[in-house]
Amino acid sequence: MSKVTASIVLFNTPIETIGRLLDCLILSGVCNDIYIVDHSPIPIDLSSYYGVNNLHIILNGNVGFGGGHNIVLNMITGTSDFHFILNPDIYFEPSMLSIMLDRIEGDERVGLLIPKILFPNGRLQYSCRLLPSPLNLFIRRFNLFFPRSIVERVDHHYELRDTNYDGEMNPPVLSGCFLLARMTTLKQVNFFDERFFMYLEDVDLCRRMHGISKTIFYPDAVVYHEHAKSSFQNIKMLTFHILSTIKYFNKWGWFLDKDRVKVNKKFLSKFLQD
Repeated sequence: MSKVTASIVLFNTPIETIGRLLDCLILSGVCNDIYIVDHSPIPIDLSSYYGVNNLHIILNGNVGFGGGHNIVLNMITGTSDFHFILNPDIYFEPSMLSIMLDRIEGDERVGLLIPKILFPNGRLQYSCRLLPSPLNLFIRRFNLFFPRSIVERVDHHYELRDTNYDGEMNPPVLSGCFLLARMTTLKQVNFFDERFFMYLEDVDLCRRMHGISKTIFYPDAVVYHEHAKSSFQNIKMLTFHILSTIKYFNKWGWFLDKDRVKVNKKFLSKFLQD
């Protein structure tokens, strides 16, 4: 039987939010171990969950989203088969995790998988993307300075909206808010790149995972995500976003990124054929 683990990174997360997710995980019955990495200056009071034998709480200075998950990933390497990487503002029906696990266990080519992700009101979140270009991210981030028609056209293409999100697909980038990973494949790419303190760490990880495995959007499973775009509301988060964007393009190439063109073209060609 496969061993399944999960990790959640917190920073001043409301207890109601993390409690809701923990209840979903516990009721699902699929996780052998659940790890919480708390980056909060004052640790969040999770004493009501201390009786849960498979819950592990790690108090740590803030090393960012990817760095926090890497603490757990390094601990469980060699012992866990499949691992859920979760944002705390996620919730779902308990059966959804088993549906996702059945899909990834049944196909060794799948290294990373996400479900269909909805807002609490039931509206679809566009959680699949092409590899970004500098222009993509610049227009999306500073959308108020561009005509709405241009922003919509960029988003429509970049977020693969023509797919309608009604069938399984293998896009280059998946949202990092709810990932199910095959640990052997994740280890091959050496987990998250900790140069990204916050933002773009999921794009970078998916890009590396997509190069050696399938990165699957699987709409048979559905979860809900509250999704607050903090970089649009907070100057500190905006700074993190800009710094991560610079680091991403310094790593992969700004305008001369042949792999980006090749990967995106391959996905779009396959989609148009289907």
